Amino acid sequence: MRKFIFGVLLFSLISLFCTVSQASADTSIGGAITTNTTWTLANSPYIVTSTMQVYGTATTPATLTIEPGVTVKFASGAGFQIGSGANKGALVANGTSTNRITFTRNAANGNWSNINFQTSATAAIEYTDIQYSSDVYIYSTSTTIKNTTIKDIVGSYGIYLSSTNPVLENVTITTNTTSYGMFLSTASPVITGGSLTNTSTTGNGIYGSGSPVISNYNISIVNSAAKYGLYLSGASTALSGPVL
Repeated sequence: MRKFIFGVLLFSLISLFCTVSQASADTSIGGAITTNTTWTLANSPYIVTSTMQVYGTATTPATLTIEPGVTVKFASGAGFQIGSGANKGALVANGTSTNRITFTRNAANGNWSNINFQTSATAAIEYTDIQYSSDVYIYSTSTTIKNTTIKDIVGSYGIYLSSTNPVLENVTITTNTTSYGMFLSTASPVITGGSLTNTSTTGNGIYGSGSPVISNYNISIVNSAAKYGLYLSGASTALSGPVL
């Protein structure tokens, strides 16, 4: 009987040790993803050691799907690029309200490079937190971002939009170092809900050119000379609801 009890206890301890070891395991990655791939919660966190690129061919995209709850940690200088030239790439990062996806730095301080959506990319992002990156760039892509935070950005832009019309719904941008919380280069995003806060004394809110449609959006900047909460050149803008 004593041998039986000892055997049960030993088996339980081994099982517990294996469970803890698996739960704390990191998955190191880097380089190109050229086929459909899923990053799972079981293998989280993912440690990006060098810039990641997601792309297939000019006709068939490679899609990276990230499960709810996954954390992706980037080494200093490492970035994340979706699409490459004419080669198509896609990102599906849909967390949930209780199980968000996180993109962050791997170190205790500093920052990583940027998220870069090329002209050949598509993206669907929801319930995701992006922090400590240099910038977020979106070029001529089909992109939808919902219920997402972009914060602690250290580059010139919280988010840079070029020749693109993304849907930004309940997106919160907070930064204290950037020149532009959101920069539009002939871009016409549809912005609904959310907020932009830029506490840099030399920073603007939404700035650039394009014809955005903005509703129920809060913009807050430091009141300083020649800085704007909303400034658009050569553009028509549709505003509705509270836009401050």
